[in-house]
Amino acid sequence: MHTRIFWAVFLISAGCNRDVKIGEDDEAVTGSGGSGGDGGDEGSGGSGGEADADCSTDDSCPAGQICEDSECVDGDRNNSVDEAESLLFTDASDEAGRISGILNPVYDRDYYVVQADGGEFVRISTYTDEDDETKDTVVTLLQDNGKVMTYANGHAAGGGVSDADSVVYGYFPTEGTYYVLVEDDATFYGEGEPEGGRDYVYELQMSSWGRRTFEPDSFADPNESVEISAANSWNARGILLEEEGDIDYVALDFQLDGYDLFLDGNYDLQGSDADPRVRLLDASTGEVLRDKRQNGLAGSVWFPNLPQGQYVVELSDAAGGGGAAHWFYLHTLARENTDTYLWESEPNDGMVTAEALEQEELSTSSGNLYTVSRHQGLADSEGDEDWFEFESSYDDGRFVVCLTSTWYGSTTAPTVELYDAAGTLLSGVDGETDSAVYPTAEMANLDVPTGTYYIRVAHPEGVGGTAGDWYRMLVFVASFNVTEYDCP
Repeated sequence: MHTRIFWAVFLISAGCNRDVKIGEDDEAVTGSGGSGGDGGDEGSGGSGGEADADCSTDDSCPAGQICEDSECVDGDRNNSVDEAESLLFTDASDEAGRISGILNPVYDRDYYVVQADGGEFVRISTYTDEDDETKDTVVTLLQDNGKVMTYANGHAAGGGVSDADSVVYGYFPTEGTYYVLVEDDATFYGEGEPEGGRDYVYELQMSSWGRRTFEPDSFADPNESVEISAANSWNARGILLEEEGDIDYVALDFQLDGYDLFLDGNYDLQGSDADPRVRLLDASTGEVLRDKRQNGLAGSVWFPNLPQGQYVVELSDAAGGGGAAHWFYLHTLARENTDTYLWESEPNDGMVTAEALEQEELSTSSGNLYTVSRHQGLADSEGDEDWFEFESSYDDGRFVVCLTSTWYGSTTAPTVELYDAAGTLLSGVDGETDSAVYPTAEMANLDVPTGTYYIRVAHPEGVGGTAGDWYRMLVFVASFNVTEYDCP
């Protein structure tokens, strides 16, 4: 799950634009990794559990210490569910409603207990010193039997969250006892150097989340709405599919022009029975613009350069399920489009009219050369094909193509094929129609010695002519055997 969170956060925060890199034998491609503490061997400010003073009670010890055997030592009293501190519902706008905690010593884990009435959507947030990047909390919501319901490191859907460190959006399906666990991210993931010490102070707050769908609702009459008039601001809506076949609807007023829309969900839904399916519909025609299964769990719906207008988000379970535990969240976000991908130009429906790829030549850290091309296209009408021409300047050239569409909620899953200059089919692969699969189609390390080659992108039968029939691809031509590469 850690790897999954990193890539999804990276795609959202970077607008799906990043340096395109590939690796070769004996050369691993490295990324920025997850969000882990990078402090020294002793953590931040820890005292190694050494006693500081004589005491009779915890109150007679300094902050971050407790009284053990008449001596003050590093620690606290909420290290298990049996010692969990009570956490109450408060108004989210009331900073006075936050309670203070401390992760001391290193590997400390703090538990809090919640008494719920059932049927409550909640928002649970931690706050740390924004200027100290070593303090990075993970918040986990647990059932009373210890099973995880959901957790968050940062926003529940990835990315940054204003002044909060981590924000969990959860749901209490039944009346009873639940627990909240706070720990350092390196402690949670079991990798890196965990932080902890007398200065690792955080604040914790829990509030009810009232923005949710209710019955009855329909495409023509959604009972919940989202207005997006500014970029880089999350909007969250709780979704409960109360019975089998239930479908909920949220009206979307998109007031921006030239911005990308992301429809995301919680990256962790261990405590839900739902397999979230999200469709973006045109409010006036009902046309399906995007359709994605496992939204949030396997990437987000993404619509680059969404036109300003009125839309409806349709929310359901991919298998048609429903019930008290079929809950999830819809997180909406707009970001300014900063794409470097080039749109294909029609007509390019055959080898004769194939569009020449723009190939940027780069080199690995070992000095070996390769080219990369970034292109995206649209099935303008049913039966549309897109052909691209490229050159290999390497005697031992290797070809790699990686194409995505359905993973972003696109309504097409194109076949991609490679041809030589004589029109001979060298290889091909059908696109994956399941939007939970990434990437949609790829081919790697095909022989392309010096010469001219062609790529054919062909859409499935019946697809074409809608704004949802969109794809993008990365094409690499390398002078070496490629072992790692990016996908769009």
